[in-house]
Amino acid sequence: MTWVEVPDHVGVIVACRAWRWRLPGEAPLRAIAKGAGWPPLRRLEASCIEPRPWGAMGRLRRPPPTHPAPHVDCECGIWGLASPEALLREHAAREYVYGVVALWGAVVVGQRGWRAQYAYPQALVRVEVPVPESRAVWLQARAATIEPAGPPPLEELAAVYRVPVLENWPALTPIPVAPTGP
Repeated sequence: MTWVEVPDHVGVIVACRAWRWRLPGEAPLRAIAKGAGWPPLRRLEASCIEPRPWGAMGRLRRPPPTHPAPHVDCECGIWGLASPEALLREHAAREYVYGVVALWGAVVVGQRGWRAQYAYPQALVRVEVPVPESRAVWLQARAATIEPAGPPPLEELAAVYRVPVLENWPALTPIPVAPTGP
């Protein structure tokens, strides 16, 4: 008998995420953490810029110096979360763009979502984010120097990526019972 590795999921994973934005620009949607641009009308491919060990159950596992992204022992890959509530707990800011992405290729399953090899936005979602007054003052000062001021122009960004703007979150892919990574 010959054993063949079979994927746990066939097809794309639908997840939620947030971006920074900048117009005009060749990649107006930008990753929050690393600032990488998401190219319009092309898939984004993950790469590991800075290998970082990832702890699992109290143990720190060190990834190889060079490795494909995502890697189970690193935090690299294109992140997508399974829950809009979890996304908004971590990234609640009026200046962010929220949306739904398709994730595919090599995928590492985590407790709150996935890290994938490839991704592309599927839709932008209109989200009202309450911002505490102290953060609003900080944002105003920061907006004058590096970030766009005010809420993102969703229709303009959606036109660049040729995706719809949704008023509510669509159904997302549920996380399997046993995650394999962060």
